[in-house]
Amino acid sequence: MFKGSITALVTPFKENQDVDFLQLTRLIELQIEAKTDALVCCGTTGESPTLSDEEHFLIFETAVKTARGRIPIIAGTGTFSTAHTVYRTQEAFKRGVDAALVIVPYYNRPSFEGCLAHFAALDHVGLPLIIYHHPGRTGVTLQDQELATLGDLPSVIGIKEASGSCDTIRFLHQNTSLKIYSGDDALAFSHLEAGADGVISIVSNILPGSWRDMIHAFCEHDFITSETIFERMLPLCKALVMETNPQGIKYALSLVGDTLDVMRLPLIPPKYSTQLHIQAVLNSFKTG
Repeated sequence: MFKGSITALVTPFKENQDVDFLQLTRLIELQIEAKTDALVCCGTTGESPTLSDEEHFLIFETAVKTARGRIPIIAGTGTFSTAHTVYRTQEAFKRGVDAALVIVPYYNRPSFEGCLAHFAALDHVGLPLIIYHHPGRTGVTLQDQELATLGDLPSVIGIKEASGSCDTIRFLHQNTSLKIYSGDDALAFSHLEAGADGVISIVSNILPGSWRDMIHAFCEHDFITSETIFERMLPLCKALVMETNPQGIKYALSLVGDTLDVMRLPLIPPKYSTQLHIQAVLNSFKTG
């Protein structure tokens, strides 16, 4: 259903840390102009843990209204509570999003059987689901066959894989009909080679056109062009995650546009040394 370049959109804040809905609209329009294939709102990059339910729902409404069907909107609705995740997903559905990105429950570290029950509880909502597997964020590592089993649920259409394993991408590609999305920009080219259908990306917040060109060139079997673009962007991919995401991408966006380097605690702006490195890498795009 969704493939290609999918941006995990930041949530812009004003100086007082209120959500900046005018800036959000501008960022969505920039992504549409760059022909990004889909957007994730209120994912980890969108600082979902610090957003209230009301803010989530207003962001979904704003994204759907702004997109006007020109780009699919995927809502980040996952929490560590099944009941709360069902509620958020139901409310996202009411607001007209096209799918939900639902992270494996974090912190309470459920068993596979608990994860299966969690996602099964979302089946009745009626919204297509993309499971987000990120052991580094959740503390839960699912085996390849367990991910495939979750993919048998009627509502599940895809998996965002961020464990760092090309083998997992390859297994899911070969053994399921799911759409598989890389969740690690620095491994994106290897994941595409392993069978990923697209990338849910951080770096595409700042260079959406180049990132889309890289992925589409790969899908069109122009592997030399794709790898050339990827290798040029790889230093930026790595620089943006030197510290906890989205600290790096928020700072990078503040250098090139009107998005403020404002986050909600416990996230803070990156260290000065990290800022200098991000500046240097971005400058290389201007002079290269």
